[in-house]
Amino acid sequence: LANAMYELPLLHPSMHLRDGWGLWVAEAVATAGLLLTILLAPSGKAPALVAAYIGAAYWFTASTSFANPAAVLGRMFSDTFAGIAPASAVGFVLAQGTGAVVGVLLAQALRALAQRTSLDTARVNDAVFGCVTQTADQGATGTSSTWRTRAFTAIGVVRV
Repeated sequence: LANAMYELPLLHPSMHLRDGWGLWVAEAVATAGLLLTILLAPSGKAPALVAAYIGAAYWFTASTSFANPAAVLGRMFSDTFAGIAPASAVGFVLAQGTGAVVGVLLAQALRALAQRTSLDTARVNDAVFGCVTQTADQGATGTSSTWRTRAFTAIGVVRV
């Protein structure tokens, strides 16, 4: 569909080579982060968090965060700056598999840690989302440390 919108051949195999350890590590990080985002998202927040994460990961990973074998498959048939040569796809998919395993294991470990320490995850979520929501307000008022105090108080690190 994207090729049709740009008046390119419908099946136009990419020639854009994306090889090397750096890109594969970046793709594993992108995928692990995506799985962590999905698995640890508060109820009802996953869609927005996934969109925000993928948008950010595009910029903070060297691989531009495909983070999904379906994206690799689709980009193999688009010879544009976003494409990936079929010869490079195997490395990306293997890196994504590795990242998926790491992401799931990290999510399980973080959940176990929260349970073992009796951490109230609802309070953590409230603190995190409250801080994000208040960022604009604090910029206007100049109270840069207010969000930290509020967050640490909400999760029980600081008592006020």
